[in-house]
Amino acid sequence: MEEDQEWISLVLQGDTQAYTHIINKYKNKVYALLLRMVNRPEDAKDLTQECFIRAYNYFKATARHTPFPPGFAGSRLICA
Repeated sequence: MEEDQEWISLVLQGDTQAYTHIINKYKNKVYALLLRMVNRPEDAKDLTQECFIRAYNYFKATARHTPFPPGFAGSRLICA
């Protein structure tokens, strides 16, 4: 989690490559979660993209330095 905090700090400083790193780290887990929820691959793909857009806005609005609340299940809070 400490590594994630460093990446998020870079994101908050405007480093778009840092956010690409976060996306690449979590995209498969988020996609798998959403695919189980909607059971449609195209919808899960679209929702995954939306989730990362919302997460980015969440980081900027709250200046949070952790990608998702602990336990990764917290990503549902951001993606909901």
